[in-house]
Amino acid sequence: MATRSKDILPLNQVRARFTELAEEVHMLEREHIHLALLEEASRGWEDVVQGRTLSVAQVRAKYIAAKKR
Repeated sequence: MATRSKDILPLNQVRARFTELAEEVHMLEREHIHLALLEEASRGWEDVVQGRTLSVAQVRAKYIAAKKR
């Protein structure tokens, strides 16, 4: 099955609807999407394990600095 542009969601929507999307993927047996979600979750966990995370204060500081440019 080809990927359609309407199937691509911004990451913030995926995070907000993760459970719903995972259930939909399971019901539709869309393995390629399921694997993509699992792969992304795995990468995120690896970042946590490796200490590649930022505090809320650090993210805010980066956002504010970027807005000033």
